[in-house]
Amino acid sequence: MTNSNSHHELLRLLPQPKEAVLSWLTRLCIGYAETPAGVSEYLGVGIGDCVETKVTDCSVDRILHVTKYNKDIFQLSRLVSKNVDQMGVSRNFFMVAEMESHLRFRFCPKCMQYDSIPNFKVDWCFDFVRFCFNHKCLLESSCPHCKADVYLPYRLQNRSKKSVEIVCLSQCQKCGLLLYKTNPVQCKELAKYPKGSEQLEHLRNGMAVMASLVHGYGKTRETGRRMSLDEVGAYIKKGLCPNTYSNLNPSIYREKR
Repeated sequence: MTNSNSHHELLRLLPQPKEAVLSWLTRLCIGYAETPAGVSEYLGVGIGDCVETKVTDCSVDRILHVTKYNKDIFQLSRLVSKNVDQMGVSRNFFMVAEMESHLRFRFCPKCMQYDSIPNFKVDWCFDFVRFCFNHKCLLESSCPHCKADVYLPYRLQNRSKKSVEIVCLSQCQKCGLLLYKTNPVQCKELAKYPKGSEQLEHLRNGMAVMASLVHGYGKTRETGRRMSLDEVGAYIKKGLCPNTYSNLNPSIYREKR
């Protein structure tokens, strides 16, 4: 990365609200036609220090020093990372790609289509988050065209050899087609199928866990009593969240329509 226009470009590529740090780093890679290693070297951080499972204060401070961004710009990722540790559960409810330690991401087609700058949200890398709270549809687990998983950051080392050009995060890195070109499955559709009410309960449980990571505590549905993150962690260990429930896949329900 050259230094002449770097600061201008970094301002143009500002992180979006609720965007995962890895999503922003990937947009930098695409914008600069640079590798993740090149971007991390310029920022003075290791990619491994910025995955949503381990967003350290030190790594974010270095990014802020280089970019001159507002100090609260990555607040959500930092908060979630700390609360995951405090919850006392293993990190296996994050989706990890087969290659190295890259994180897999689900995505909402409508968010990808209508966001002014396509990006991946912090909660989309958690296995127990299966629907978009804004659009009330199931999150997609892979590219609707080639079925490839989405993982971040993109590998651009061999970009010159690729037959497709990736210009934004709404494209599948493998086939280049738009990720949002699919018909989302609305959560209310699940009620029409066997065990639909049970599946909807799993969706609600998953979102409740995500809310506890954001707010730093959970709440019981019956009485509204506050639960510590340790208690929420124990709840997860009982297998009551969608990460133990394999049928919440939108492609299955599209086939049944």
